[in-house]
Amino acid sequence: MNSKNCFLMAGGIIVVLALLIIVFSSCVQKATSGKLKVISNIDQVNVILNEQNYITPFEIDEMKAGEYSLTAYKEGYKVKEIPITINIGKTTEINIELEEDPIDKEIIEGAPID
Repeated sequence: MNSKNCFLMAGGIIVVLALLIIVFSSCVQKATSGKLKVISNIDQVNVILNEQNYITPFEIDEMKAGEYSLTAYKEGYKVKEIPITINIGKTTEINIELEEDPIDKEIIEGAPID
């Protein structure tokens, strides 16, 4: 085998190894994550999760498995904190049910109109 053929063969092996690493890393990511689906009893509830803001309903397809705290809020309703657990390869479904906050609602409805 001449040096040109050896060089081409080595290049081919490197490309195959790179592809295997990419495929393996995507499998590992999927094997350590789950899915989160969030709905609510009220339209467009604001949600804070991992310092990110969302509005219901929403889904996160690739979420690292683990324990989280979800904070849900909307004007006129009580703030609600919900602990959630994301399991590997599973879908976690959360149904947020906010309760009206009579004090907050009173302030909003009683505010003077300019």
